[in-house]
Amino acid sequence: MSKILLLVGGGGASGAVLRYMIWRWLGVSQVGFPKATFIVNMVGSLLIGVLFALLTEEKDHTTRLFAITGFLGGFTTFSSFTWESFMLFQEGKWKIALTYIVASNIAGLVFVLLGFFIVKALKNG
Repeated sequence: MSKILLLVGGGGASGAVLRYMIWRWLGVSQVGFPKATFIVNMVGSLLIGVLFALLTEEKDHTTRLFAITGFLGGFTTFSSFTWESFMLFQEGKWKIALTYIVASNIAGLVFVLLGFFIVKALKNG
């Protein structure tokens, strides 16, 4: 059990650090659409689809626990997404908030599917 906790924790810490670095690099938007969080979440969604397709046959799940549960769990950020959405509503920016919420959910699902099907096509092609 301690090996699993180290894998998930190490992956989560690494993902969170990378998310912060990208967030700083892209710049934090206090005015409009939260692009940094959106981009990180879409990249994370794509990678979750890719890794899930690649790791479905893994027997002990350690790579999946490190990469998906840990790293991508720390990298993507639902709490930031909800906070930014709330702040947009608080500031009366309803159109931006609703666009962000709908776009994040639909695009996130599309990117997971895209990543999954790209790997499946490459494996079968």
